[in-house]
Amino acid sequence: MTVEVVSGNPPDQASDNRDSFIELTTDKADVYVQEQLILTVQLFFRGSLIRGELSDPQHPNARIEPLGKQKEFSRFRDGERYRVVERRYALFPQKPGPLNLPAIRFEGQAREADGSLKFLRDSAQLFEVQVNEVPAEFSGTTWLPATSLTLAEADMPPTLNLNTGDNLTRTLSLQATGLPSEALPPLPESVPDGLRSYPENPQRDTSVGPDGITSTLTQTRALVPVKAGQLTLPAIRIPWWDTESDSEKVAVIPAQTLNITGADTDKSEDNAAVPIASSADNQSTPPEPGSEVSAANSGDISDNSKFWQWISLALAGIWVLTMLAWWLTRSMSRQPQGNTGSPGAQDEGATFERLFNAAKEGHASAPGLFVTWANVRLPGHDFRSAGDVFRVYPEADLQTQLGKLQAHLFSQRMPTAIAGMAML
Repeated sequence: MTVEVVSGNPPDQASDNRDSFIELTTDKADVYVQEQLILTVQLFFRGSLIRGELSDPQHPNARIEPLGKQKEFSRFRDGERYRVVERRYALFPQKPGPLNLPAIRFEGQAREADGSLKFLRDSAQLFEVQVNEVPAEFSGTTWLPATSLTLAEADMPPTLNLNTGDNLTRTLSLQATGLPSEALPPLPESVPDGLRSYPENPQRDTSVGPDGITSTLTQTRALVPVKAGQLTLPAIRIPWWDTESDSEKVAVIPAQTLNITGADTDKSEDNAAVPIASSADNQSTPPEPGSEVSAANSGDISDNSKFWQWISLALAGIWVLTMLAWWLTRSMSRQPQGNTGSPGAQDEGATFERLFNAAKEGHASAPGLFVTWANVRLPGHDFRSAGDVFRVYPEADLQTQLGKLQAHLFSQRMPTAIAGMAML
């Protein structure tokens, strides 16, 4: 629907002298609060315009965004040929009630065909637009009036059968037509127990076209299962208001169940919490009840057992990442290399040193530093996870070992154990 405003010349101009005039149109006669209203401003003039200034719409209770660059074309009106300058705007009223925009004004100077100059001055007032409140039947927590809204999921594996420690990337995107990106709500972050979530910074993008604004909110998370069993990702529901059908709709991603199988490393980690006595220990005389010396010795044995198990895990981490580094260096050695004295080569060396030190200390940042080093080593691939690296340079055994290491690093007990090792 197009609504056109009447009149364009101020009272002090003769109505039969239409050397210039303004026409204002909108795509709707009334809107909901925060709903997009498209305003089209057209300036008609005759002659060759030398200079001119056309004001932009303004209002304290409305967000106003220009929709691209202005257009210029010719059009006949009442048998006369005019030059036309057209501008389009997206208006988002922020308060319910009547919306009255100040008049759009134009001042300029044009040269006639005989060379004479003519001063032009015009204005036009948009009709009053009614802004309606949020409908009482809307069930959502964030008001989202749009002509379309979609919720999509990407990067999930084709099968939901995984092992503990596997890398899982989940990307959710919310796209709306007729809303600015700032109006889109954050996507839910809840995950079940037994699943670690590492979100990246959300990305908000807005594209502008002649028919309005389309916005996208993208959220990527790295998910790492650390517990075997069935883990259910809850359904995601985003209620929104369809302004074309004037009714509520809901964008949904159904719940999904991950089938997690425990890796061998999980069993060793569980066993680490319970020291296993040797046959000699089983044959020895049990300590007297209340004996402080016996209790202290028992505690020392347990602590030593745990200490050496974590030492073994840290050394395993160093071995895995060192082998990965050797393998990736071997895989990339066939590619042309630049000057080893270049700043890029120095950055690579520093990054690799940080990677090795993190592995040596058993720090949870080691897998992420491996990805960072791979990006420095081979720029242009934009690796975002270890899985991305292995897709370019597949090596199943090493990928499995890195997954097992990550399962340990992301477990709840790992930070405390590594902190204790660093103090010894």
